[in-house]
Amino acid sequence: MAGQEKGKREMILEAAIKVFVEKGFKDAKIEEIAQEANVGKGTVYEYFASKKELFMDMIKYTVEHYMERIKAQVLVAANSKEQLRLVALGHINYSNEYRQMYRVFIQDHSWIGQEFSLWMLKIWQKKVDGVEKILQAGINKGEFGEMDTRLTATMILGMLDGVCTPIIFTDVLIDPGETAEKILGLLLDGISGGAKS
Repeated sequence: MAGQEKGKREMILEAAIKVFVEKGFKDAKIEEIAQEANVGKGTVYEYFASKKELFMDMIKYTVEHYMERIKAQVLVAANSKEQLRLVALGHINYSNEYRQMYRVFIQDHSWIGQEFSLWMLKIWQKKVDGVEKILQAGINKGEFGEMDTRLTATMILGMLDGVCTPIIFTDVLIDPGETAEKILGLLLDGISGGAKS
């Protein structure tokens, strides 16, 4: 039963992504989401108390799945450098996959309350914690030199957000693998590269 409930909830969330992207938050109707998910309107309200709650849970759903996927990949990566590459690749792929959803989010975000804002901050801190652990493990293994791991992790994620912003707000197409490699090269070699002083 629990598995069936989870499956139905996920079906509603996947339907919500499609409908919210097509209609925007204000114009999307619960009836349309229910129809897209092939469930009754009452079933949607069994899982979500309001359209606002459904929208916020939709964002949480996509972010949590993306983080779980990256975590699973990182756990089996050969070394810390490969782990950082996978983090970068996952971040770029997520922005590509959900760019339309985030456009809707940015346009219709004035109603976001403190609870959701705190959730977003918590997610950011979890990302920083994860990258910091990768950096510290790399230092311990001799793959990286000494650094301020917290600051470096924050800078890496900030760089990724900067790269992904044009993906979300425009229709620019980039090669995720090639871009992740370039970012990793810049992170590891620095902007001076092999230049002589």
